[in-house]
Amino acid sequence: MKNTTKKIELLVNEINQLDNANKNDKRNNIIIVLTFSFDSFYKRCYSVSNFFKILSNGKNTLTGMKSNREWFKSLDVDGFYRYNITRDIVELTMVISTSKKLNELEFKSRVRKIIKPLNIVISYNDNYLLNKKFIDVFSIETGMALFGGHLKNNSLK
Repeated sequence: MKNTTKKIELLVNEINQLDNANKNDKRNNIIIVLTFSFDSFYKRCYSVSNFFKILSNGKNTLTGMKSNREWFKSLDVDGFYRYNITRDIVELTMVISTSKKLNELEFKSRVRKIIKPLNIVISYNDNYLLNKKFIDVFSIETGMALFGGHLKNNSLK
């Protein structure tokens, strides 16, 4: 098992172990599922990592607002994402841990400015959705990546 997969497995297990009694932790675990048409996705983006790069580090701006780079930094996020690609769709599942409140409308607008998705699902601290999307992550080889502080942390506990 690759180090990235091990780290993500530890993070998923850690999130699953958090319960309602742990309200002292002010970080929210946000699960975001973006679904795109395969054809339109690859007309606008070369790859999933390119899409994530534009979303998190691009100079794109919404009128009168910060650039994507400044906005993403201000969220103070850590997390990981997984993607599944079929003939018809590209599905990107992001798990973001942040102490800030995510402005859903602003997030959706930033995604739509890059490429219009078929569907966006945003869920907070939802272990059911987390398990549903990551149940097979450790037995089937799919594309995954870490970002934020999780990428810099070399320990596997």
